[in-house]
Amino acid sequence: KNRTNVVFGSGPKQANIMIIGERPGEQEDTHGVPFIGRSGQLLTKMLDSADINRDKDIFIANTVKCRPPKNRTPNKSEK
Repeated sequence: KNRTNVVFGSGPKQANIMIIGERPGEQEDTHGVPFIGRSGQLLTKMLDSADINRDKDIFIANTVKCRPPKNRTPNKSEK
């Protein structure tokens, strides 16, 4: 009930590479897209340096689809 968006994933579902995070952060919850905050920006730079296109070559998701209240660690019932 405290989330803004469910963050499912982004990228082609048939990608050869999948990156999985734990949970959405504030930016991800706001926009409904995984890994777009500071960590996501760093990830995009790292992928670019390896000539991997974030939007075309990989699928990105989180194990937990909604941001826990106050960004706390998800409890067992939320995983």
